[in-house]
Amino acid sequence: MQCCLPENTALLIKDSTGEVKRVTLDYFDAMLNDEPDGPALGSLKALGRDGWVELTSVSRRRLWEGEELLCVRTRSGQIALTGDHRIAVKRGMEDIVVPARDLGTGDAMMVFEQPALGKSARPIGEEPVFRPFGVLSVIRTVGYDGRMYQVETADHTLVANDFLTHTV
Repeated sequence: MQCCLPENTALLIKDSTGEVKRVTLDYFDAMLNDEPDGPALGSLKALGRDGWVELTSVSRRRLWEGEELLCVRTRSGQIALTGDHRIAVKRGMEDIVVPARDLGTGDAMMVFEQPALGKSARPIGEEPVFRPFGVLSVIRTVGYDGRMYQVETADHTLVANDFLTHTV
């Protein structure tokens, strides 16, 4: 099973100095290419379900011939991912995790709510809050030629394009 996201997917990461950045997955190319100025995986954390979580691995590949890339759209935004990628949804009153290929209208995806700004605001990633947004459409395409990234975290959750996804 390959839970992959395209190179332009945005993540919130926190480095060893505590700086929070929004980066796209191609940020990891220098590390994957063994370039000396690339980020060290052990020094980074990504936003997950319960806050900042350690990144355990990052890999990249191309889609296999005939493999679908799904683009799921809600009122809050959209995310592209492979059909095997698991996503947190609310179906009726139930919170479940399903493969992206099983998403449809009637499902509500869990979206990260950015904390309010101001002196009394909690820092990004501390006690994250997620809000359900209904799926408006799921578009399936074949032939995407960009790079796909598989990101693993210690708790198997990852906020990608502000959507709560699972890495296993």
